[in-house]
Amino acid sequence: MAYETARFGSADGSNVRGEVNTHFGAYQVGNAEGVIKTEGVYNELTINFDGDQIDLPVPVPPGAIVVDIIDDFATGAITTAEVGGVDISGADGTKANYVVVPDGGLIEVEGPTAGYVIVKYMHVAGT
Repeated sequence: MAYETARFGSADGSNVRGEVNTHFGAYQVGNAEGVIKTEGVYNELTINFDGDQIDLPVPVPPGAIVVDIIDDFATGAITTAEVGGVDISGADGTKANYVVVPDGGLIEVEGPTAGYVIVKYMHVAGT
């Protein structure tokens, strides 16, 4: 993640009272949920199973390809993993097990009682 510190004020520096700190790139604090753009066509979607989860409906766009489901950070096994009714539970990071979601839809993951599950998918913007 890139980081920048810049002086704040007039271009000639006459009224500079401090500095502005800016972060560039994706970063999340605490119990983040939802889609996080990573690189190129790859996206990560985080589903939080802790008691303070937000429960936002998170859609996966039509034509997306689910490549991996990571449940290493969750307590309890995944019993259901679907996008718009399409079973994505077999996605394990190997190309042979990628799951195409032609119509997209809301993601539903059930089973874990705590922690979070990460779903990685590919989608080309505008398609």
